[in-house]
Amino acid sequence: MRVFYSIILSCFILTSCKGQKDNMKAKNTPEVTQMLESYNKQEHRIAINGCEMTYNEKAFTLGMTVKELIKVFGEYDEFTRGFFIWKDAGFTASINSEMLGEKLNINKETTYLYIYLNTKVSEKYKHSLAHELNHKKDYFLLEGMPVIYNMKIKDFISNSKFNLGDFGVSNSGYELDYTCNGKKIGYRLKADNLWLSKGTGHLKLKDKPNPENNTPFELIYITEISE
Repeated sequence: MRVFYSIILSCFILTSCKGQKDNMKAKNTPEVTQMLESYNKQEHRIAINGCEMTYNEKAFTLGMTVKELIKVFGEYDEFTRGFFIWKDAGFTASINSEMLGEKLNINKETTYLYIYLNTKVSEKYKHSLAHELNHKKDYFLLEGMPVIYNMKIKDFISNSKFNLGDFGVSNSGYELDYTCNGKKIGYRLKADNLWLSKGTGHLKLKDKPNPENNTPFELIYITEISE
């Protein structure tokens, strides 16, 4: 009987590891290895891998209450207009937009998770939009691929197993969708310089996604997508 349980446990571990390995998008290169070494040395390690998300190897999910997130990230540093900010981790979560302006309530479920990288806010709105200035300054992992605020999108693509065909491309960013426990979860990576154009003047038209995008990501947010 003990041998039987050992076999079952071994199969479970191998299956779990294989599932994680199959979903890893980082290439095995010296440059990526160096990035991963830097990530592993960080005090604050966020990994978002489709349906699986971890902070310092503790699992969290979209839809957790803020109270539950506190058990993972520790106490938040600031609350403003429905946004809960963890400054050192470079992580932000928000509750339903209908609750904006309400008094703090940590029992509400989160509807958006954010990692801000290069967002800008005018002086006039620095207080009301303080969450957009909660920039993450070190690496996080997207399906195992390290990402940092100053990484150009073309370098992200070239160092990973992603290609542009893996993403939906909208007017404001790149899109990845996952089905998690029967729900459609969207990763939205906001960026500029997404499209190549053809024509000139008022006849200038969007042509195809830009494979040599030299701009970095501005932010990534995660939310449930309604069908």
